[in-house]
Amino acid sequence: MAVKYLDKVQIKYIEDINFLRSVQIRELYATSISKLGRIEEALNILENCRVSLINNKSNRTEMGVVYIDMGRVCQDAENYEEALEYFNKAEKHFIIDSEIFIYCLCLKAFLLRKCNKKKELSKCLEIGLPLVSKGTLWYDWLDMIKHSTDFDNKPSRMYVESTAIPNLLKYGKHLLVMEGYKWLGEYYESVNTYKSAMMFHKKATEIYQKLMKGDLSL
Repeated sequence: MAVKYLDKVQIKYIEDINFLRSVQIRELYATSISKLGRIEEALNILENCRVSLINNKSNRTEMGVVYIDMGRVCQDAENYEEALEYFNKAEKHFIIDSEIFIYCLCLKAFLLRKCNKKKELSKCLEIGLPLVSKGTLWYDWLDMIKHSTDFDNKPSRMYVESTAIPNLLKYGKHLLVMEGYKWLGEYYESVNTYKSAMMFHKKATEIYQKLMKGDLSL
């Protein structure tokens, strides 16, 4: 449904010759179709956006956003190394401490954790956490990732379950909450505590099923 409407919007803005707006719509379209498995098509659209921005001498921020979207598409395809390369390229295009820079760091940290690149993740968190204020989405996101690398320590597990996840729920970040439950489930599974593992995997699955139905009433 989203792709159907974006098709119509694309045509409208191209007809209006609103260059920057048409690029932004095409980026949104690309990241939407990547969720449907149309990875190569999405990357081709984003590459065309990148070339268009170069030809029109657009600002660095717009170029960085395209690289972020390329990284997100590669992440959808589970091409994690390629996704990291794009996030690294994106990072260089933003002013440090800007919201878009911090968002890029959050995406990168999230992926580094998934790839178990602890040394790179540590550097990413060292850069990111001092830039954000406590009690913000960015802080809770990065701090949850930081604590999730230390699940052998009970306070870290409790922090993710009792503080980070409830805070992220308030921001409506259901995918991050789902990942938090998934991490907890994987930890308890690794230490053969299967009752707790099943409980957290069940919570993650429930969120996934609701999201697939478009239900955000968590």
